[in-house]
Amino acid sequence: TLTHPDPKGNRRAFSILNAKSDDNTIQIIVRMRESGYITTLFSLVPGDEVKIHGPFGHSFIIDQNSKNNIIMIAGGVGIAAFMPMIKTIRDKKYPIRCYLVYLNRSPEKT
Repeated sequence: TLTHPDPKGNRRAFSILNAKSDDNTIQIIVRMRESGYITTLFSLVPGDEVKIHGPFGHSFIIDQNSKNNIIMIAGGVGIAAFMPMIKTIRDKKYPIRCYLVYLNRSPEKT
């Protein structure tokens, strides 16, 4: 239930940023907007109950023995999908280099 009503309802799709090593937390990326949903979301405190439906989108597995580097291309908030992968590669010290290319139509949006 939203504590601040929103005409679009009480569900949104988010990019989850967690890597396997992130226990007991869920990290997301959102665009800051003035909406009842976002206001409710940012008024949550640790321990509040939420329902999560998912997953959506796509994923792939990183081969820790690979000698191939990875090039990731993102736009908008699309960078979020790559954050868990980058974190895992860094934390586990895989011998892979990640290149993240971020594109957007305007400098303002970037």
